[in-house]
Amino acid sequence: MDINQIRSAEMIARCGNFSKAAERLYITQPSLSQQIHRLEEELGFVLFDRTTRSVKVTEKGETFLQHASALLSAYERLLEEVEHLRGSTGRSLQVGVLPTFTHLNLLDTLHQFQTHQEDVSVNLQIYNSSALIDHLLSNQLDVVIANIFSDQLQSLGKNTVLTPLSRDCIHVVLHEKHPLADRSAIRIEDLNHRNIIMLNKTSSIRRHMDTALTEAGVVPARVYECPAIHSMEGMIQSNVGVGFLSSRVAARYAVPPIISRPLLPEIPTMTAVLYRKNAQEIELLDEFCRFILDSAR
Repeated sequence: MDINQIRSAEMIARCGNFSKAAERLYITQPSLSQQIHRLEEELGFVLFDRTTRSVKVTEKGETFLQHASALLSAYERLLEEVEHLRGSTGRSLQVGVLPTFTHLNLLDTLHQFQTHQEDVSVNLQIYNSSALIDHLLSNQLDVVIANIFSDQLQSLGKNTVLTPLSRDCIHVVLHEKHPLADRSAIRIEDLNHRNIIMLNKTSSIRRHMDTALTEAGVVPARVYECPAIHSMEGMIQSNVGVGFLSSRVAARYAVPPIISRPLLPEIPTMTAVLYRKNAQEIELLDEFCRFILDSAR
C-alpha cells in the first residue's frame, strides 16, 4: 500500500461518497475506485460497504482508518520536518495548475524540481485557466500551467513568457446510447436543439464553446451548468446531455458508458507554461520552465 491509497480511503470515509472524495482529491471516480480495490485486495478485507446511495465503513475498515489517520498525521509532520531541515532561504514559487493536472505526473515533477532546487519552496494552487491567468497577471501567482486558446496568444504574449507544453482540441463527451454516439465525429451544428452540459462560466472551455455555438447559430434545447468535471461526468452517465473537454482529459473520463468524439470544426487549445516578463525571479522561472518541458518529453 502507499500513502495516496491511505489518504484516498480516509477521504472516502470523511465524505461518505466516492464522487465527492474523488472531487476533493482531484482524480476521477474510476481511478479512485481502482485505488481502493487494489488496497482492499492487498489488505485482504473490505474497507467500505457500498450501495447505490451511500458508502459505509466496515468494522475492519474502522480499525484500519484509526491507524491510517495517525499515520497520515505522522507523515505530514515528517514533511514539515524535512522542509525545516532543508533550511529554506525564503525563496518560493507560487505555481498555479488546473484541477485536471494534479492527478498526472505533474505532482511528481514539482517534487523533483523542489528536490533539485533545495532552497526553493513550491506552493501549489489550483484554479481553472481563466483564474490562473488572472492571478498570474495580478502578481498572485509566479507561474501557471494552463490551457490557452489561439485568440489569447497575442495579448498574453505582450506581458508573459509563453512556452507551449502540448497541443490539444475540444472533444464532445456523451453517453454511449446518446443519439449522436454512433458518429465518428460530431459537427457543431449537430448540437442544435440538444441538451448541453457546461462547466461554469469561469472555465476557458465554456467561454470558447459559448462563442463557437453562437457563431454556428446553435440553439441548445437546454443548458445545464456544472461546478466541476465530476458533476458533468455524473450527468453524462445519466444521459442528460453532452459535455465538452479537451481530448486528453476526455480520454481519461471515457469509461463506459461515457465515450468521447472529436468536435468539428476543430477548436484547438494549447497547454502552456506562462510567467510574467517582468518577474523578479526570472532566472528561477526560466529554470522551472525548462524543467517542466524536459519532464514532459
